[in-house]
Amino acid sequence: ELFKCCSYKFRGILCIIGGILIHLTYGYSYTVGESDVNFNPYFTGNMAPYIVDYMDFHNLSVNRTSVVWLASVDFSAQSVAMPISAFIATKTGFRSVVFCSCVLHSGSIALTYFAVNWGFWAVVLIYGLLGGIGFGAGYSVIIAAASEWFPSRRGLVMGLILSGFGAGALVFTPIQTGYINPANLKINTTTRGFTDAEILHRVPQAFLLLAGITAALQITGLLFMQKKPQFFFELFYRLVDITPMNILKAMDFYLLWFSVCCGAIPITLVTSLFKVFGNRYIHDDLFLAGVSMSASVCNCLGRIFWGRVCDRISFKVPMSCVCILWAVLLFSFPFISVFTGSGAKATFVLWVSLMFLCQSGIFVLAPTATATTFGAANFAVNYGIIYTAFLVGSLAASMMTILAPAGTSVDNHFFVAGATSVVAMLFTLLRPFNHGLRFQHPDTRVCFCLQSGEPNMQVFLGFPEIQETVGSDACNLRKPKQPNITDL
Repeated sequence: ELFKCCSYKFRGILCIIGGILIHLTYGYSYTVGESDVNFNPYFTGNMAPYIVDYMDFHNLSVNRTSVVWLASVDFSAQSVAMPISAFIATKTGFRSVVFCSCVLHSGSIALTYFAVNWGFWAVVLIYGLLGGIGFGAGYSVIIAAASEWFPSRRGLVMGLILSGFGAGALVFTPIQTGYINPANLKINTTTRGFTDAEILHRVPQAFLLLAGITAALQITGLLFMQKKPQFFFELFYRLVDITPMNILKAMDFYLLWFSVCCGAIPITLVTSLFKVFGNRYIHDDLFLAGVSMSASVCNCLGRIFWGRVCDRISFKVPMSCVCILWAVLLFSFPFISVFTGSGAKATFVLWVSLMFLCQSGIFVLAPTATATTFGAANFAVNYGIIYTAFLVGSLAASMMTILAPAGTSVDNHFFVAGATSVVAMLFTLLRPFNHGLRFQHPDTRVCFCLQSGEPNMQVFLGFPEIQETVGSDACNLRKPKQPNITDL
Protein backbone atom coordinates (compact mmCIF):
# COMPACT_ATOMS: atom_id res chain seq x y z
CA GLU A 1 0.00 0.00 0.00
CA LEU A 2 1.14 3.53 -0.75
CA PHE A 3 1.10 4.83 2.82
CA LYS A 4 2.13 1.71 4.69
CA CYS A 5 5.16 3.45 6.21
CA CYS A 6 3.03 6.26 7.69
CA SER A 7 1.66 6.33 11.22
CA TYR A 8 -1.58 4.60 12.12
CA LYS A 9 -3.49 7.82 12.78
CA PHE A 10 -2.27 9.48 9.57
CA ARG A 11 -3.36 6.49 7.49
CA GLY A 12 -6.75 6.53 9.18
CA ILE A 13 -7.19 10.22 8.42
CA LEU A 14 -6.23 9.62 4.78
CA CYS A 15 -8.82 6.85 4.58
CA ILE A 16 -11.48 9.25 5.85
CA ILE A 17 -10.43 11.91 3.32
CA GLY A 18 -10.60 9.29 0.57
CA GLY A 19 -14.09 8.31 1.68
CA ILE A 20 -15.20 11.96 1.69
CA LEU A 21 -13.89 12.46 -1.86
CA ILE A 22 -15.70 9.41 -3.23
CA HIS A 23 -18.91 10.24 -1.39
CA LEU A 24 -18.65 13.76 -2.76
CA THR A 25 -18.90 12.25 -6.25
CA TYR A 26 -21.83 10.10 -5.11
CA GLY A 27 -23.51 13.36 -4.09
CA TYR A 28 -23.70 14.08 -7.81
CA SER A 29 -26.92 12.05 -7.67
CA TYR A 30 -28.61 15.06 -6.05
CA THR A 31 -28.34 16.76 -9.45
CA VAL A 32 -29.84 13.86 -11.39
CA GLY A 33 -33.61 13.99 -11.47
CA GLU A 34 -35.52 16.24 -9.09
CA SER A 35 -36.48 19.78 -9.97
CA ASP A 36 -38.57 22.51 -8.42
CA VAL A 37 -42.20 23.09 -9.23
CA ASN A 38 -41.40 25.45 -12.10
CA PHE A 39 -38.87 23.02 -13.52
CA ASN A 40 -36.03 25.48 -13.06
CA PRO A 41 -32.45 24.21 -12.61
CA TYR A 42 -31.55 25.00 -9.02
CA PHE A 43 -29.66 22.96 -6.47
CA THR A 44 -31.72 19.80 -6.84
CA GLY A 45 -32.11 18.03 -10.15
CA ASN A 46 -29.97 20.63 -11.91
CA MET A 47 -29.33 18.46 -14.99
CA ALA A 48 -32.94 17.33 -15.46
CA PRO A 49 -34.19 20.41 -17.36
CA TYR A 50 -31.10 20.48 -19.55
CA ILE A 51 -31.65 16.84 -20.55
CA VAL A 52 -35.35 17.36 -21.34
CA ASP A 53 -34.77 20.60 -23.27
CA TYR A 54 -31.96 19.00 -25.29
CA MET A 55 -34.22 16.11 -26.29
CA ASP A 56 -37.07 18.46 -27.18
CA PHE A 57 -34.70 20.51 -29.32
CA HIS A 58 -33.67 17.36 -31.22
CA ASN A 59 -37.26 16.10 -31.57
CA LEU A 60 -36.79 13.36 -28.97
CA SER A 61 -39.89 14.52 -27.15
CA VAL A 62 -40.28 13.60 -23.49
CA ASN A 63 -42.90 14.50 -20.93
CA ARG A 64 -41.38 16.86 -18.38
CA THR A 65 -43.00 15.06 -15.46
CA SER A 66 -41.38 11.79 -16.58
CA VAL A 67 -38.05 13.09 -15.33
CA VAL A 68 -39.04 11.83 -11.88
CA TRP A 69 -38.11 8.38 -13.20
CA LEU A 70 -34.45 9.38 -13.17
CA ALA A 71 -34.41 9.93 -9.41
CA SER A 72 -36.75 6.99 -8.69
CA VAL A 73 -34.74 4.46 -10.68
CA ASP A 74 -31.47 5.83 -9.32
CA PHE A 75 -32.65 5.52 -5.71
CA SER A 76 -34.18 2.07 -6.22
CA ALA A 77 -31.02 0.75 -7.87
CA GLN A 78 -28.78 1.98 -5.08
CA SER A 79 -31.06 0.42 -2.43
CA VAL A 80 -30.85 -2.98 -4.12
CA ALA A 81 -27.12 -2.77 -4.90
CA MET A 82 -26.03 -1.73 -1.41
CA PRO A 83 -26.53 -4.98 0.57
CA ILE A 84 -25.43 -7.16 -2.36
CA SER A 85 -22.17 -5.29 -2.92
CA ALA A 86 -21.53 -5.15 0.82
CA PHE A 87 -21.81 -8.94 0.99
CA ILE A 88 -19.40 -9.28 -1.95
CA ALA A 89 -16.97 -6.96 -0.13
CA THR A 90 -16.82 -9.39 2.80
CA LYS A 91 -15.49 -12.01 0.37
CA THR A 92 -13.25 -9.95 -1.91
CA GLY A 93 -12.26 -6.96 0.21
CA PHE A 94 -13.60 -3.42 -0.03
CA ARG A 95 -11.13 -2.05 -2.62
CA SER A 96 -12.35 -4.20 -5.52
CA VAL A 97 -15.98 -3.36 -4.76
CA VAL A 98 -15.29 0.37 -4.46
CA PHE A 99 -13.26 0.29 -7.68
CA CYS A 100 -16.15 -1.33 -9.58
CA SER A 101 -18.53 1.15 -7.95
CA CYS A 102 -16.45 4.09 -9.19
CA VAL A 103 -16.16 2.66 -12.70
CA LEU A 104 -19.93 2.17 -12.94
CA HIS A 105 -20.71 5.57 -11.46
CA SER A 106 -18.32 7.64 -13.58
CA GLY A 107 -18.96 5.42 -16.59
CA SER A 108 -22.71 6.01 -16.39
CA ILE A 109 -22.14 9.77 -16.51
CA ALA A 110 -19.79 9.45 -19.50
CA LEU A 111 -22.15 7.10 -21.39
CA THR A 112 -24.97 9.60 -21.03
CA TYR A 113 -23.08 11.57 -23.71
CA PHE A 114 -24.49 8.98 -26.13
CA ALA A 115 -27.73 8.18 -24.28
CA VAL A 116 -29.19 11.70 -24.65
CA ASN A 117 -29.20 11.11 -28.42
CA TRP A 118 -30.81 7.67 -28.14
CA GLY A 119 -33.92 8.62 -26.16
CA PHE A 120 -35.22 9.25 -22.67
CA TRP A 121 -35.43 5.62 -21.57
CA ALA A 122 -31.81 5.10 -22.59
CA VAL A 123 -30.97 7.95 -20.22
CA VAL A 124 -33.05 6.32 -17.48
CA LEU A 125 -31.25 2.99 -17.90
CA ILE A 126 -27.73 4.42 -18.15
CA TYR A 127 -27.87 7.63 -16.12
CA GLY A 128 -30.39 6.37 -13.57
CA LEU A 129 -30.07 2.58 -13.26
CA LEU A 130 -26.34 2.12 -13.96
CA GLY A 131 -25.43 5.22 -11.97
CA GLY A 132 -27.60 4.09 -9.06
CA ILE A 133 -25.96 0.66 -9.00
CA GLY A 134 -22.52 2.28 -9.01
CA PHE A 135 -23.46 4.69 -6.25
CA GLY A 136 -25.12 2.06 -4.07
CA ALA A 137 -22.33 -0.48 -4.52
CA GLY A 138 -19.79 1.64 -2.68
CA TYR A 139 -21.95 3.67 -0.29
CA SER A 140 -21.96 1.55 2.88
CA VAL A 141 -18.71 -0.26 2.04
CA ILE A 142 -16.77 3.01 2.16
CA ILE A 143 -18.40 4.07 5.43
CA ALA A 144 -17.55 0.71 6.99
CA ALA A 145 -13.92 0.76 5.83
CA ALA A 146 -13.28 4.30 7.07
CA SER A 147 -15.11 4.03 10.41
CA GLU A 148 -13.06 0.95 11.37
CA TRP A 149 -10.01 3.15 11.91
CA PHE A 150 -11.57 5.13 14.77
CA PRO A 151 -14.30 3.01 16.42
CA SER A 152 -14.73 5.36 19.38
CA ARG A 153 -15.40 8.22 16.95
CA ARG A 154 -17.50 6.19 14.57
CA GLY A 155 -20.33 8.71 14.50
CA LEU A 156 -18.01 11.61 13.68
CA VAL A 157 -16.30 9.60 10.92
CA MET A 158 -19.64 8.67 9.39
CA GLY A 159 -20.80 12.28 9.67
CA LEU A 160 -17.68 13.56 7.91
CA ILE A 161 -17.99 11.08 5.05
CA LEU A 162 -21.72 11.65 4.64
CA SER A 163 -21.17 15.41 4.70
CA GLY A 164 -19.17 14.88 1.52
CA PHE A 165 -22.23 13.22 0.03
CA GLY A 166 -24.42 16.10 1.17
CA ALA A 167 -22.03 18.60 -0.44
CA GLY A 168 -22.28 16.95 -3.86
CA ALA A 169 -24.99 19.28 -5.16
CA LEU A 170 -23.13 22.34 -3.88
CA VAL A 171 -20.01 21.33 -5.81
CA PHE A 172 -21.42 19.94 -9.05
CA THR A 173 -24.34 22.31 -9.64
CA PRO A 174 -22.13 25.40 -10.24
CA ILE A 175 -19.87 23.33 -12.51
CA GLN A 176 -22.83 22.12 -14.57
CA THR A 177 -24.43 25.54 -14.85
CA GLY A 178 -21.13 27.34 -15.42
CA TYR A 179 -20.24 25.07 -18.34
CA ILE A 180 -23.65 24.73 -19.99
CA ASN A 181 -24.96 28.25 -19.42
CA PRO A 182 -21.96 30.50 -18.63
CA ALA A 183 -23.80 33.66 -19.74
CA ASN A 184 -26.72 32.88 -17.38
CA LEU A 185 -29.27 33.15 -20.20
CA LYS A 186 -32.90 32.96 -19.11
CA ILE A 187 -35.34 30.24 -20.05
CA ASN A 188 -37.95 30.83 -22.74
CA THR A 189 -40.98 32.25 -20.94
CA THR A 190 -43.34 30.58 -23.41
CA THR A 191 -41.95 27.04 -23.37
CA ARG A 192 -40.62 27.30 -19.80
CA GLY A 193 -37.40 25.72 -21.03
CA PHE A 194 -34.09 26.44 -22.75
CA THR A 195 -34.23 26.84 -26.52
CA ASP A 196 -30.86 28.47 -27.19
CA ALA A 197 -28.90 26.16 -29.54
CA GLU A 198 -25.53 27.15 -28.09
CA ILE A 199 -26.58 26.16 -24.57
CA LEU A 200 -28.14 22.88 -25.63
CA HIS A 201 -25.11 21.97 -27.75
CA ARG A 202 -23.01 21.85 -24.57
CA VAL A 203 -25.28 19.40 -22.76
CA PRO A 204 -23.75 16.12 -24.06
CA GLN A 205 -20.22 17.50 -23.69
CA ALA A 206 -20.98 18.43 -20.07
CA PHE A 207 -21.38 14.75 -19.23
CA LEU A 208 -17.85 14.02 -20.43
CA LEU A 209 -16.47 16.88 -18.34
CA LEU A 210 -18.40 15.76 -15.26
CA ALA A 211 -17.34 12.15 -15.76
CA GLY A 212 -13.71 13.24 -15.89
CA ILE A 213 -14.05 15.24 -12.67
CA THR A 214 -15.80 12.45 -10.79
CA ALA A 215 -13.29 9.87 -12.04
CA ALA A 216 -10.34 12.01 -10.92
CA LEU A 217 -11.83 12.48 -7.45
CA GLN A 218 -12.66 8.79 -7.18
CA ILE A 219 -9.17 7.68 -8.21
CA THR A 220 -7.65 10.01 -5.62
CA GLY A 221 -10.07 8.79 -2.96
CA LEU A 222 -9.41 5.14 -3.77
CA LEU A 223 -5.65 5.69 -3.47
CA PHE A 224 -6.13 7.25 -0.03
CA MET A 225 -8.40 4.49 1.24
CA GLN A 226 -6.86 1.42 2.79
CA LYS A 227 -7.89 -1.39 5.06
CA LYS A 228 -7.22 -0.99 8.75
CA PRO A 229 -4.49 -3.35 10.04
CA GLN A 230 -6.00 -6.25 11.93
CA PHE A 231 -4.61 -6.63 15.43
CA PHE A 232 -4.82 -9.80 17.44
CA PHE A 233 -7.37 -8.45 19.92
CA GLU A 234 -9.85 -7.73 17.12
CA LEU A 235 -10.30 -11.46 16.55
CA PHE A 236 -12.05 -11.50 19.91
CA TYR A 237 -13.61 -8.08 19.58
CA ARG A 238 -15.49 -9.16 16.48
CA LEU A 239 -17.00 -12.22 18.13
CA VAL A 240 -19.88 -10.05 19.33
CA ASP A 241 -20.87 -8.86 15.85
CA ILE A 242 -24.19 -10.04 14.46
CA THR A 243 -24.49 -11.55 10.98
CA PRO A 244 -27.03 -10.27 8.43
CA MET A 245 -29.20 -13.37 8.77
CA ASN A 246 -29.34 -13.04 12.53
CA ILE A 247 -30.33 -9.38 12.59
CA LEU A 248 -33.54 -10.38 10.82
CA LYS A 249 -34.38 -12.37 13.96
CA ALA A 250 -33.79 -9.42 16.28
CA MET A 251 -36.62 -7.13 17.42
CA ASP A 252 -34.16 -4.22 17.50
CA PHE A 253 -33.71 -4.53 13.75
CA TYR A 254 -37.41 -4.01 13.07
CA LEU A 255 -37.67 -1.13 15.53
CA LEU A 256 -34.74 0.61 13.84
CA TRP A 257 -36.03 -0.22 10.35
CA PHE A 258 -39.51 1.21 11.02
CA SER A 259 -38.01 4.25 12.74
CA VAL A 260 -35.89 4.98 9.65
CA CYS A 261 -38.81 4.25 7.32
CA CYS A 262 -41.03 6.75 9.14
CA GLY A 263 -38.17 9.25 9.07
CA ALA A 264 -37.82 8.87 5.31
CA ILE A 265 -41.38 10.10 4.73
CA PRO A 266 -40.77 13.66 6.02
CA ILE A 267 -37.44 13.72 4.16
CA THR A 268 -39.21 13.08 0.84
CA LEU A 269 -42.13 15.42 1.49
CA VAL A 270 -40.03 18.33 2.77
CA THR A 271 -37.47 18.05 -0.04
CA SER A 272 -40.22 17.97 -2.67
CA LEU A 273 -42.68 20.50 -1.29
CA PHE A 274 -40.91 23.18 0.75
CA LYS A 275 -40.43 25.39 -2.31
CA VAL A 276 -43.97 24.74 -3.52
CA PHE A 277 -45.18 26.04 -0.17
CA GLY A 278 -42.82 29.03 -0.28
CA ASN A 279 -44.04 30.06 -3.72
CA ARG A 280 -47.52 30.64 -2.30
CA TYR A 281 -46.56 33.75 -0.36
CA ILE A 282 -42.93 34.59 -1.25
CA HIS A 283 -42.70 35.80 -4.85
CA ASP A 284 -38.92 36.05 -5.02
CA ASP A 285 -37.42 33.20 -7.03
CA LEU A 286 -33.84 34.29 -6.38
CA PHE A 287 -34.48 34.26 -2.63
CA LEU A 288 -36.02 30.78 -2.83
CA ALA A 289 -32.96 29.57 -4.73
CA GLY A 290 -30.83 30.96 -1.91
CA VAL A 291 -32.96 29.06 0.60
CA SER A 292 -32.24 25.88 -1.38
CA MET A 293 -28.53 26.59 -1.01
CA SER A 294 -28.94 27.25 2.72
CA ALA A 295 -30.79 23.95 3.06
CA SER A 296 -27.98 22.12 1.25
CA VAL A 297 -25.39 23.65 3.59
CA CYS A 298 -27.41 22.59 6.66
CA ASN A 299 -27.81 19.12 5.17
CA CYS A 300 -24.03 18.93 4.76
CA LEU A 301 -22.80 20.43 8.04
CA GLY A 302 -25.60 18.87 10.06
CA ARG A 303 -24.23 15.41 9.33
CA ILE A 304 -20.95 16.27 11.04
CA PHE A 305 -22.81 17.76 14.01
CA TRP A 306 -25.07 14.75 14.54
CA GLY A 307 -22.18 12.35 14.09
CA ARG A 308 -20.27 14.05 16.89
CA VAL A 309 -23.38 14.08 19.10
CA CYS A 310 -23.93 10.37 18.53
CA ASP A 311 -20.38 9.62 19.69
CA ARG A 312 -21.08 11.32 23.03
CA ILE A 313 -24.69 10.24 23.57
CA SER A 314 -26.51 7.03 22.72
CA PHE A 315 -28.47 6.81 19.47
CA LYS A 316 -31.77 6.92 21.32
CA VAL A 317 -31.39 10.41 22.80
CA PRO A 318 -30.31 12.35 19.66
CA MET A 319 -32.78 10.46 17.46
CA SER A 320 -35.61 11.31 19.84
CA CYS A 321 -34.50 14.95 19.89
CA VAL A 322 -34.41 15.02 16.09
CA CYS A 323 -37.93 13.60 15.85
CA ILE A 324 -39.37 15.98 18.46
CA LEU A 325 -37.81 19.08 16.88
CA TRP A 326 -38.77 17.86 13.42
CA ALA A 327 -42.40 17.27 14.43
CA VAL A 328 -42.67 20.75 15.97
CA LEU A 329 -41.23 22.34 12.83
CA LEU A 330 -43.44 20.32 10.47
CA PHE A 331 -46.68 20.95 12.37
CA SER A 332 -45.95 24.69 12.61
CA PHE A 333 -44.52 25.16 9.10
CA PRO A 334 -47.90 25.79 7.35
CA PHE A 335 -48.69 28.57 9.83
CA ILE A 336 -45.59 30.72 9.19
CA SER A 337 -47.28 32.02 6.02
CA VAL A 338 -49.08 34.54 8.24
CA PHE A 339 -45.89 36.61 8.27
CA THR A 340 -45.29 39.21 5.58
CA GLY A 341 -42.35 41.12 4.17
CA SER A 342 -38.93 40.46 5.66
CA GLY A 343 -40.54 38.53 8.53
CA ALA A 344 -41.93 36.00 6.05
CA LYS A 345 -38.52 35.47 4.48
CA ALA A 346 -36.72 35.22 7.82
CA THR A 347 -39.11 32.63 9.26
CA PHE A 348 -39.14 30.63 6.01
CA VAL A 349 -35.35 30.31 5.78
CA LEU A 350 -35.14 29.52 9.52
CA TRP A 351 -37.78 26.76 9.37
CA VAL A 352 -36.38 25.20 6.19
CA SER A 353 -32.79 25.27 7.48
CA LEU A 354 -33.79 23.64 10.77
CA MET A 355 -35.85 20.98 8.97
CA PHE A 356 -32.89 20.08 6.79
CA LEU A 357 -30.68 20.03 9.88
CA CYS A 358 -33.04 17.42 11.36
CA GLN A 359 -33.14 15.57 8.05
CA SER A 360 -29.35 15.28 8.00
CA GLY A 361 -29.47 13.59 11.39
CA ILE A 362 -31.42 10.60 10.06
CA PHE A 363 -28.71 9.81 7.51
CA VAL A 364 -26.01 9.76 10.21
CA LEU A 365 -27.89 8.33 13.19
CA ALA A 366 -29.22 5.35 11.21
CA PRO A 367 -25.79 3.94 10.21
CA THR A 368 -24.31 4.78 13.61
CA ALA A 369 -27.14 2.91 15.34
CA THR A 370 -26.62 -0.03 12.99
CA ALA A 371 -22.92 -0.27 13.84
CA THR A 372 -23.48 0.26 17.56
CA THR A 373 -26.31 -2.24 17.85
CA PHE A 374 -25.21 -5.02 15.51
CA GLY A 375 -21.42 -4.57 15.42
CA ALA A 376 -18.87 -3.31 12.94
CA ALA A 377 -17.72 -6.50 11.21
CA ASN A 378 -20.89 -6.89 9.13
CA PHE A 379 -21.88 -3.23 9.19
CA ALA A 380 -21.86 -2.71 5.41
CA VAL A 381 -24.29 -5.57 4.77
CA ASN A 382 -26.44 -4.84 7.82
CA TYR A 383 -26.78 -1.18 6.94
CA GLY A 384 -27.57 -2.12 3.36
CA ILE A 385 -30.58 -4.00 4.71
CA ILE A 386 -31.57 -1.11 6.99
CA TYR A 387 -31.21 1.29 4.04
CA THR A 388 -34.15 -0.37 2.29
CA ALA A 389 -36.29 1.52 4.81
CA PHE A 390 -35.39 4.76 3.03
CA LEU A 391 -36.68 3.30 -0.23
CA VAL A 392 -39.97 2.11 1.28
CA GLY A 393 -40.51 5.39 3.12
CA SER A 394 -39.74 7.44 0.02
CA LEU A 395 -42.13 5.39 -2.10
CA ALA A 396 -44.83 5.70 0.57
CA ALA A 397 -44.43 9.49 0.59
CA SER A 398 -44.61 9.59 -3.20
CA MET A 399 -47.79 7.51 -3.19
CA MET A 400 -49.32 9.88 -0.63
CA THR A 401 -48.88 12.82 -2.97
CA ILE A 402 -50.12 10.86 -6.01
CA LEU A 403 -53.18 9.30 -4.35
CA ALA A 404 -54.19 12.41 -2.40
CA PRO A 405 -57.64 13.72 -3.44
CA ALA A 406 -57.66 16.54 -5.94
CA GLY A 407 -57.37 19.91 -4.28
CA THR A 408 -55.56 18.58 -1.21
CA SER A 409 -53.62 21.41 0.40
CA VAL A 410 -49.86 21.20 0.66
CA ASP A 411 -50.34 21.96 4.36
CA ASN A 412 -51.85 18.51 4.88
CA HIS A 413 -48.69 16.85 3.60
CA PHE A 414 -46.65 18.65 6.24
CA PHE A 415 -49.10 17.55 8.94
CA VAL A 416 -48.70 13.94 7.75
CA ALA A 417 -44.92 14.37 7.80
CA GLY A 418 -45.11 15.67 11.37
CA ALA A 419 -47.23 12.69 12.41
CA THR A 420 -44.80 10.17 10.91
CA SER A 421 -41.97 11.93 12.71
CA VAL A 422 -43.82 11.31 15.99
CA VAL A 423 -44.25 7.64 15.04
CA ALA A 424 -40.52 7.42 14.29
CA MET A 425 -39.84 8.76 17.79
CA LEU A 426 -42.13 6.12 19.32
CA PHE A 427 -40.26 3.32 17.54
CA THR A 428 -37.00 4.86 18.78
CA LEU A 429 -38.21 5.00 22.39
CA LEU A 430 -39.07 1.29 22.27
CA ARG A 431 -35.39 0.48 21.78
CA PRO A 432 -33.42 -0.05 25.02
CA PHE A 433 -30.40 2.05 26.00
CA ASN A 434 -26.76 0.92 26.07
CA HIS A 435 -26.65 -0.97 22.81
CA GLY A 436 -23.39 -2.15 21.40
CA LEU A 437 -21.34 -2.30 24.62
CA ARG A 438 -18.36 -4.55 23.98
CA PHE A 439 -17.33 -6.99 26.66
CA GLN A 440 -14.34 -9.04 27.66
CA HIS A 441 -14.61 -12.40 25.98
CA PRO A 442 -14.92 -15.08 28.71
CA ASP A 443 -12.43 -17.46 27.09
CA THR A 444 -9.62 -14.92 26.86
CA ARG A 445 -7.70 -12.61 29.12
CA VAL A 446 -7.75 -9.79 26.64
CA CYS A 447 -8.37 -6.29 27.97
CA PHE A 448 -10.26 -4.10 25.53
CA CYS A 449 -9.85 -0.34 25.61
CA LEU A 450 -13.36 0.90 24.92
CA GLN A 451 -12.36 4.55 25.03
CA SER A 452 -9.93 4.61 22.13
CA GLY A 453 -10.20 3.48 18.56
CA GLU A 454 -6.44 3.45 18.13
CA PRO A 455 -4.17 0.55 19.05
CA ASN A 456 -2.54 2.41 21.95
CA MET A 457 -3.31 -0.35 24.40
CA GLN A 458 -1.64 -3.27 26.12
CA VAL A 459 -3.73 -6.08 24.77
CA PHE A 460 -2.06 -9.45 24.97
CA LEU A 461 -2.34 -9.85 28.74
CA GLY A 462 -2.88 -13.59 28.77
CA PHE A 463 -0.31 -14.58 26.14
CA PRO A 464 3.27 -14.28 27.49
CA GLU A 465 4.82 -15.37 24.22
CA ILE A 466 3.45 -12.32 22.42
CA GLN A 467 3.15 -9.79 25.22
CA GLU A 468 3.72 -6.38 23.74
CA THR A 469 2.41 -2.88 23.77
CA VAL A 470 0.95 -1.80 20.46
CA GLY A 471 1.68 1.89 19.96
CA SER A 472 3.42 4.25 22.32
CA ASP A 473 0.98 4.26 25.27
CA ALA A 474 -0.64 1.58 27.33
CA CYS A 475 -4.37 1.22 27.71
CA ASN A 476 -5.69 3.89 30.06
CA LEU A 477 -8.92 2.42 31.37
CA ARG A 478 -10.42 4.14 34.39
CA LYS A 479 -13.44 1.96 35.11
CA PRO A 480 -12.52 -0.76 35.80
CA LYS A 481 -8.83 -0.29 36.53
CA GLN A 482 -6.57 -2.12 34.10
CA PRO A 483 -4.93 -5.18 35.73
CA ASN A 484 -1.18 -5.59 35.72
CA ILE A 485 0.33 -8.53 33.90
CA THR A 486 2.02 -9.69 37.11
CA ASP A 487 -1.35 -9.84 38.88
CA LEU A 488 -2.81 -12.34 36.45
